[in-house]
Amino acid sequence: MQETTVHEGTSLKGNAEQPNFCIVIPTYNNDKTLRDVIVRCLTETKNIIVVNDGSTDGTKDIIDSFPDIHKIHFDKNSGKGKALSKGFEYAIQQNFDYALSIDSDGQHYPEDTVHFLEAVARSPESILIGARNLKESGQPDKNSFANKLSNFWFKIETGMELADTQSGFRLYPLKKIRDLKINTRHYDYELEILVKSYWNRVQIESVPVRVYYPPDSERVTHFKPVKDFLRISLLNVKLVFLALFWYRPLFFINNFSIAKLRRSIHNAFNIPGESAVHKSNSVALGIFFGIIPIWGYQLVTAILFAYLLKLNKAIVILTAQISLPPMIPFIIYLSIKTGELITGNKADFSLFRLSDLDAIKELTIYVSGAFVLAIIASIISWILSYSVIVYLKSRKASA
Repeated sequence: MQETTVHEGTSLKGNAEQPNFCIVIPTYNNDKTLRDVIVRCLTETKNIIVVNDGSTDGTKDIIDSFPDIHKIHFDKNSGKGKALSKGFEYAIQQNFDYALSIDSDGQHYPEDTVHFLEAVARSPESILIGARNLKESGQPDKNSFANKLSNFWFKIETGMELADTQSGFRLYPLKKIRDLKINTRHYDYELEILVKSYWNRVQIESVPVRVYYPPDSERVTHFKPVKDFLRISLLNVKLVFLALFWYRPLFFINNFSIAKLRRSIHNAFNIPGESAVHKSNSVALGIFFGIIPIWGYQLVTAILFAYLLKLNKAIVILTAQISLPPMIPFIIYLSIKTGELITGNKADFSLFRLSDLDAIKELTIYVSGAFVLAIIASIISWILSYSVIVYLKSRKASA
């Protein structure tokens, strides 16, 4: 069982002009850089919480050499997410309003704390992400790729664009995150808390910060390429599934109005310079990917193909919504019936017994039927949309 020891430091809440914040430093075997990070953080605030995640080097001695900071020691390594979670929990117990997390590897500049405090004054209830200059000299190519990939999945899961979703330099409004149910405990924690915060209507903003990338010979990282990448990938699969089948439908229902729908359709179909064929191709693509049986990846794949084929992404996204949860049982039912027609086999299926799809026979009928249904529906939708677009255009020209 994980044990922790906590040593309370001197709690100096700072001057009245500053937010009531603390700095949380999770650390694991970073004794070469930790002391400098703590010293520089102490120039920003006396409210420092260092979480020693079971380090086996000289980390504990370094932390204990600062008598006035708050210290949390784990007896064994439990993961960055667990360390952050414990740090935030302790900060809440100490009645801090905000926690600024910073890594202990020396890549961040504690002096940039002032930018977060300025942003808090403008957006007191937002999570603030320290956006690094990703084109800055010295950044490893693999880091740039990983960050772009993370940003891409974050946008799929939330619909929001962020410049740097992997930055460990962040300011959290503790009251906004205290009740979130975060299940991860390693590097994937920072992604999960971002996505779930956004789903709970917590605003997220970027704050430009500097970054230092030491030479390869000096660089220390505890990121395990295979294990941690797998964890993050599995989390993304889960979050994309929840986004498509829970968050996005719920958000759509809560924010739905006929006026908004008309405006979205009008904006999507009235981009200057697009032909009727181009718009109809976009409709057909959205319908096709909204029906084919790649649940959880339909919208992602549709957007990818829209990008590759240079189609109207707004139309593709709109028409791919045919696979919203209320429509799924009917799409599955029609796919099964189409599959029965083309295979000549009968599926033991009813609209209320979807578990029968576990059988190989029924699954084959369903998958083949879904692809044929998707092709037929996309062709019909192309013809209908083309006819309507041409008709409306001719009416407008003759008016």
